[in-house]
Amino acid sequence: MKHTFEPGEPCNYMVSLTPNEARKLADILQKVRKELEKKVEKYRDILDGGEATERQQNLKFDYEDKLELVEGFIRLATK
Repeated sequence: MKHTFEPGEPCNYMVSLTPNEARKLADILQKVRKELEKKVEKYRDILDGGEATERQQNLKFDYEDKLELVEGFIRLATK
């Protein structure tokens, strides 16, 4: 794995992975994906029931964002 830094872009980082490293990381992220799916479903049920607080709504959106990121990486790594 090679870390690179672009001058002038202090908040942006790029990580280069070999295809084998990417597949291994995708395998590890499968467990994370399942956990995030459960959390999204939990808060979706609360929201659908009309009983969600603002905090619970925010958690649902946060977990959805994280799930989308993890699923995107898994898709890219397993092509």
